[in-house]
Amino acid sequence: MSGPFDAFAPGWRSVININRPQSEIRRLIFEYWRDQVSALGTGPANDVRLITGEKNQRLYWLLLAAKHELARKFWVVASNVGKQGELFR
Repeated sequence: MSGPFDAFAPGWRSVININRPQSEIRRLIFEYWRDQVSALGTGPANDVRLITGEKNQRLYWLLLAAKHELARKFWVVASNVGKQGELFR
């Protein structure tokens, strides 16, 4: 069996119990993927943004994964909702 998360986070089925609520499974897959990215030495930023549509429907999660500290500094500024207005809404 293969699905969209298999390409996104290979191996997730061996570590995540699928007998949980769908929202929890999604969160666990995301956390698993974030850990896999960290293991490569490209640490994701802790600040993750949920991007929603006009009717508040979930579209995607936006985060930064970078090795260089300067990229993280840019992300802190860019992801500051108070100073960016509608950028992350």
